[in-house]
Amino acid sequence: MVEEIKSLANLQFKRQPGMEFTFTDITVKIKDKTILDNVSGQALPGEILAMMGPTGSGKTTLLNVLAGRHTDLHTGQILVKGVKLCKKIRRKICYVLQEDIFFESLTLKEQLVYSAKLRLSGPMVSKMKKVNEIIDILDIRKCLNTSLDSSTAYTLLSILKNYAVTTRKTVIISVHQPSSSMFYMFDKLLLMHQGETVYFGKANNVVDYFDSIGFQCEQHYNPADFILDKVRGNESEVETIMAASRNALWESYSNGETMVTNSYIDESNNGHIKYCSNENSVNMKHTNDLDDDFDDDSEPKWSTTYFEQYRTLTSRSFKESKIPGERVVINKERLSGLYRLSAYFLAKQTSELPIGTLIPAMSYVIIYWAGGLNRTWPPAFVFSLALVLLGSLVGQVSTPVYINPQYPNF
Repeated sequence: MVEEIKSLANLQFKRQPGMEFTFTDITVKIKDKTILDNVSGQALPGEILAMMGPTGSGKTTLLNVLAGRHTDLHTGQILVKGVKLCKKIRRKICYVLQEDIFFESLTLKEQLVYSAKLRLSGPMVSKMKKVNEIIDILDIRKCLNTSLDSSTAYTLLSILKNYAVTTRKTVIISVHQPSSSMFYMFDKLLLMHQGETVYFGKANNVVDYFDSIGFQCEQHYNPADFILDKVRGNESEVETIMAASRNALWESYSNGETMVTNSYIDESNNGHIKYCSNENSVNMKHTNDLDDDFDDDSEPKWSTTYFEQYRTLTSRSFKESKIPGERVVINKERLSGLYRLSAYFLAKQTSELPIGTLIPAMSYVIIYWAGGLNRTWPPAFVFSLALVLLGSLVGQVSTPVYINPQYPNF
């Protein structure tokens, strides 16, 4: 598989520029608690940078910061192709949450098509061409007409690896407990503990690094399990690891090959370590020489027009309204014979009654008296209010209830 990916990379790299992603001295504090403490790193096009660490080490916060969703930075800088992270760049970043949110009633194809309509500019033909390219790269054509579901971690990582290399995308992921086969797919590793960097560099060199500071990994032992066990180990081991990390200059190990990334101490920045890749390095002082698309002020703020957004969102809302989110739960419970359909119907109407009557009543009271409507006959207000509430209740009760014939009707 590795050889296939390399051959694909040779074909694609020249056509796709890719984007370097560099973050330096990222520090996040919430009140008096430090969540991230001077975390730095770099991910290059075609690479997978994996973030690992125990629960509470700061992985999710760092991802939120890199995606531009956590703006409370105490210190730090994020550069994409040498350009500071901004709203225009954030629109080009895809951020998938651990518990991602989708409309469950839409098929996979519908999810992709709607996303393309909203994200991409140009004619519909070019948008569908891009959708088909993604479908083929991710090898998901066989499940286009079904709802999204989870895949195995190894399969997902294999797809991401192939996608990163063939399209020159920069992939940064958070991983909890990868297998050894998954671990060796990572290009770079950022190991964290309590908001600090334990290790940053090539993933396949992390075992040698731990060996150099006195922690030897047994043969055939999963390196991911080994480093996580050490970071979660006893207090003395953790202190040794953290002390080595704070004092490290990330020098070369293992037959002269660069262990992590070469670094230097910037005396003007209180001695903080600056990470700079030995290959394809980004010069932080010469961002104006970079060929990037982010300085083009002629690019519109939105990829699509207001009418296109309105039309797409209206179409999606209509599709979503045909399969209510509670339908799956109701069908399952009715199949088990838990309750009568009439009991569910009345309970639903009762629960929605306050909202269905209170809001129309409040609106009508304001309109009636502010508009100076019929005040000569007092019962007119009562009767007209009753008609408004009756219309609201009829509309609420007329909401269709979908019944599957195979379920018991009682």
